[in-house]
Amino acid sequence: MRHIRLVEEDIPTCYIAENKDQQAVFRQWVFKPNQNHRVTSYFGDLFPELNHGEALLEGGFTHPNYRGQRIMAKSILNIINLDENNDINRYITFVDKNNLASLKGLYRAGFRPYILRHESWFLFKREVSFTPIYIEIDKPVFA
Repeated sequence: MRHIRLVEEDIPTCYIAENKDQQAVFRQWVFKPNQNHRVTSYFGDLFPELNHGEALLEGGFTHPNYRGQRIMAKSILNIINLDENNDINRYITFVDKNNLASLKGLYRAGFRPYILRHESWFLFKREVSFTPIYIEIDKPVFA
C-alpha cells in the first residue's frame, strides 16, 4: 500500500517479475532523467536530480511469500540488462540502513554505497541533504 499512489498516478516505468503461474512476485519502478519532473512532483526533494546516464530505482517490493529467494537481486539485474536500459550506466536507489534484506539484495546485484541522504524536520518542513561517502568495499559486509 505504501506505493499505491505510484500506480494510481500512472507513474512509468514499473517492471514486474512473475512466477511460473504468472503471479507477480516482485515490482520495481525505474525513473530516467527525462522523468526528473515526475520524480520531483511525486517525491519532492527526496532524491537528487538525475543526470544523463543515471536512473533511480524506487518502490521495489518482493511479495512476502517469495522473500529470501534472491528474487530482488535477480530481478534488478534483469532490469539493468534490458536493451531499453542500455543508455543507463549508473543506477541509484536509497534504502534504510536498517533494512538488511534489501541491502543484501542490492549488494548481490552489484550496488555499493556512495551517498547518504539526511532528512530533518523543523516546523513541519522537511530538509533533505546528501553527503557523498568514500569507502572501499572489497567483500560483503553482510552474511
